[in-house]
Amino acid sequence: MTSPSVSKPPTSTFSIRTAEGGQDCKAVVTQLATTNSAIQRAGFTSISAAMRECVSDDE
Repeated sequence: MTSPSVSKPPTSTFSIRTAEGGQDCKAVVTQLATTNSAIQRAGFTSISAAMRECVSDDE
């Protein structure tokens, strides 16, 4: 069984190219803030799901 390939998200590629190209720094900051927010939400969702599972296992 083979696992599907994982591609990098377009936002990080955009941010790196934009920063290296010397383009608008506001666009880079916006993209990085958006990416950071998405990662934080995903982490919170994972942790809260694990906590719910842990609590429901105890009952």
